[in-house]
Formats: sequence, C-alpha cells, structure tokens
Amino acid sequence: MKKLFLLLVILIVSAANFLAQSKNKELEALREETNLPDKEIIRVNKKIKFPNKKPLKIYLAINQSEKDAKKFEKWIGKWNKKNATKYGQVELVSDNSKADVIVAQYRVPRSKYVKESKVTVGNVSETGKILPKAEVDSEYSYRRLDLPIYSYLLVRSNGFWTIVFQNVEPVFVEEQYVNPYARLRGALKKRLKKR
Repeated sequence: MKKLFLLLVILIVSAANFLAQSKNKELEALREETNLPDKEIIRVNKKIKFPNKKPLKIYLAINQSEKDAKKFEKWIGKWNKKNATKYGQVELVSDNSKADVIVAQYRVPRSKYVKESKVTVGNVSETGKILPKAEVDSEYSYRRLDLPIYSYLLVRSNGFWTIVFQNVEPVFVEEQYVNPYARLRGALKKRLKKR
C-alpha cells in the first residue's frame, strides 16, 4: 500500500512539473511566432475589448498554413468593404510594434516523437498461480505525435500585450470540433463588432 501511495505522489508531482513547463514552452512559442521580444509582458484577460481605433492595426502571424494566411488577408479586405463604415476599418501592418492587435495561429514543431511506456505490476502468473511477490514488467516504444494548432488574439492594452482569445485544436480534421481558421476568424469578427 505504501508503494502505491508513493507511486501516486510521484505521478502527481511529475504532472504538475510537466504542466508548468508546457505553459512556459507555449509562451515561448507564442513569442517566437509573433516576433514579440522577451521584454514585452504578455498576460491573459479575456474581458478586455479591442481598442476603438480607426483604423485598427492588425499584425498577422498565421504560420499554420500559407493558405490560411492568404484567406485572412482576403477576409480583412472583405471586412473593410462591407463593415468599415459601421464597425471601423482594419489595417494590416507588417511590424508588430505598430499593431493594436495580433492574430496568431501556428503549430510548432510540426510533430514530435514521444516515448511511451507500459508498466504492469501483478502477483498472478500467466498460468493463474498467485505468486508470493509482485512482479514488475515494463515495455517501451516510440511514436510520432502530431502537435495541435494554437490560435491567439492579443490586444495591446496599457502598454502590455493581453491574450483575449486562445484555442488549441487537434491537427487531424476528424478530431477537430471546429476548423481552427474558422474559429479564429469568428473570434476576431466578434471582437471587431464589440469595440
């Protein structure tokens, strides 16, 4: 019983360390994909609205797919033709330091190889005989893990970059709840109308 408890404690501590590390790696990847320097502070507050600037300057960091990047540029052109008078014009900028909003979507790296392990503990032999001591058996294998697609909307607010939308979707279409491009575009459209 003590061994089981010790194993459980080790698993919980390992999981907590993994989650803390993955958040840091996620933030590092976001900085890299959006070209934000380390000195820029990034925080999360989903209640902050887009600024009511005319035009609202948007920096696109759509590195998931060139096709999606072009679709975003085309969609922004359509937005300006159809909605600029009612909700305000949007201008694409090529430098994030001039942007009011960053629209980011990426997958880094494309895939990763992970080690899978299987551990079996038991005191019953293959023939069904109860053994006096528990036996431990372990197997290891490697498999390719396709990493998810990350989507973000960041707003410059009071000198800080603030994440107002974030989403992670599986890379395989059959596992996706909604197309990541459509979800990000929908989140952007909703916030553009609320400003």
